[in-house]
Amino acid sequence: MIAGSSLTIEIGSRVLLRDASFTVGAGEKVGLVGRNGTGKSTLVSAVLGVPASGIRVSGNARVRGTLGFLSQVPAPQGLGLDSTGFSHVLSSRGLDVLDDGLTRAKQAMAEDPTADNIERFSDFEEQFRENGGYEVEGVIARLADGLGLRQDLLLEDIGELSGGQRRRLDLVRVLFQQPEIMVLDEPTNHLDLGAKKWLMDELEQFKGALLLISHDIKLLDRAITKVLHLADSSLREYKGTYTSYRAQLAADQAQRERSATLENREITRLTTLADSMRGSSVRRARIARSI
Repeated sequence: MIAGSSLTIEIGSRVLLRDASFTVGAGEKVGLVGRNGTGKSTLVSAVLGVPASGIRVSGNARVRGTLGFLSQVPAPQGLGLDSTGFSHVLSSRGLDVLDDGLTRAKQAMAEDPTADNIERFSDFEEQFRENGGYEVEGVIARLADGLGLRQDLLLEDIGELSGGQRRRLDLVRVLFQQPEIMVLDEPTNHLDLGAKKWLMDELEQFKGALLLISHDIKLLDRAITKVLHLADSSLREYKGTYTSYRAQLAADQAQRERSATLENREITRLTTLADSMRGSSVRRARIARSI
């Protein structure tokens, strides 16, 4: 679950969000939408506790459950023990550390098969197995194929990958993690049509909580059941897909326009009435003076 209450976010003299509250409950799939520059990515980073420098945040935000976060700004050298794509992906479950520990324990046991070394190897091997370490290659290969990332690139240094390849790799990492909560910031950037369709299917099957920032209407319609609309420093909630949100938004806008028209008419009527009454008062005053 992700929850925010009484959140206010400021950058310089600009208020991006004022006194907003929201919830992304267990199993909910929520799209965060709004025009470019309204502060969607800033809101997400603030809620997750990693705001950029110069951002002031007040209010309360909390995340309950394991989190997988796809940021638009990747870690330059990845998050694994080494800078390869494979280690970066494994790190989402801590398997890079377990794999390294298992390798070292195996070597120590081979060189000196004492009871302590054998027990240490057994502990690492059990943890590695329980965390799915022996199935990782097949799982990662499926994810890479689905997103159109060549498997051989997983063994390359992350710094050698293109922007599109790195984006696919980061998506593989989040999906491999199998978290209880996924926060994805523009996940379809750099994806071709086939990879987008594959990702839509994956997100449809995801059972956890999802918070999604995207301009991809097809993805939003397939993946979400609620919309949070960020505009004019406020956050409004709409139930349903992106298409139904657009219909509700249009209806709300039409209602506001009708209300504004009626209000303007009433102001005009009262102004005309006031002018008439002032004119009548002036005439009566003239008559009184002449009498």
